[in-house]
Amino acid sequence: MIETMKHNKNVQDHCWRNLEQRLELVKEYGSHSLAYATLQRDSCGKELLEYFDTDGGYLAYSSANILGPRQVVLGEPICAARDSTNLLAAFLKAYPKSVFVQIGETIAHKLEHFG
Repeated sequence: MIETMKHNKNVQDHCWRNLEQRLELVKEYGSHSLAYATLQRDSCGKELLEYFDTDGGYLAYSSANILGPRQVVLGEPICAARDSTNLLAAFLKAYPKSVFVQIGETIAHKLEHFG
């Protein structure tokens, strides 16, 4: 059973960009099929996903309880290729038990190095 979870209160809040800033990053760096899906809103305009921002870009994810607390990342990092390793490292430091879905071979190889 998958249950929605709250943020881990021990982890610094890394969500500081607004929709327009994210849209600019998607336009510039969103090369994967789910890039625009990371901007999803409900009918009232509320964000459907959580975000992990760094100076170089962001990851979109949802917190869930899948065999314990997990962050499920939707797609690849929205950033320049040169910034993806640092973004992944920062995210995995904050959320080491994360699950990544709909990623390509390049990001999968980078994730292998983190264990």
